[in-house]
Amino acid sequence: MRIPPGHFITGTLRLKSGVALWLDHGAVLAGSSNPRDYEPRTPTDRLPPDGWACALILAEDARQVALLGPGTITGAGFERPRAQGQAREPFRPRLISFERCQGCVSRDSCCATLTAGRYTSTIATSSTPGRS
Repeated sequence: MRIPPGHFITGTLRLKSGVALWLDHGAVLAGSSNPRDYEPRTPTDRLPPDGWACALILAEDARQVALLGPGTITGAGFERPRAQGQAREPFRPRLISFERCQGCVSRDSCCATLTAGRYTSTIATSSTPGRS
């Protein structure tokens, strides 16, 4: 999948086996501030039950997935909508979550240009790297 130059706002992008995400120079893939744009996930021992397990880029049980290219992937540390009078609650999607994957590759300057808001995180659990 190729992302051309420009600024693109999205919710969850799920990478399936054999898929590479390439970001061209000048491409910015930005996380949406709307929690409904993210794929809901079932809580596990590694994922919290409060819905913060959402991810901008998600791969689960996949083989040979890759993040490539000189573009930028940026997350968001936004607040969830709230009822009047209630305290604000941060919405914290993970920037990248590779769960139980094999042959994962992340190279070029894409790795150096991952940016995250105050409440954003990246996670790779029980995954094995591929060849660069």
